[in-house]
Amino acid sequence: DTPKPKLGPLKTAIEGKAYTVTCSVRHTCPSHLPQFTWSHGSKDEISEVHKHIHSGIWETESTLAFIPEEKDDDTELTCTATFNGGRKSFTTFPLNVK
Repeated sequence: DTPKPKLGPLKTAIEGKAYTVTCSVRHTCPSHLPQFTWSHGSKDEISEVHKHIHSGIWETESTLAFIPEEKDDDTELTCTATFNGGRKSFTTFPLNVK
């Protein structure tokens, strides 16, 4: 089974104020880390962290930080993880901008 990425914290965005959301997935292959893509943002707005959780389980986190605009209201934010072998899994949530 391809693990589904988890998103958090899912909070309301405020127009013009920094907004951060993290997408994470646990995996078992530290030599082939999952690759994350976001439906929003540029490479400058994305950072990644890899950490060992316990006995053969690792977690990779991708954090998107951007300044939401009015046009971002009612859009969907999608984080896609691509695993070794080309398998993909994604999570989507509606972005609300106040």
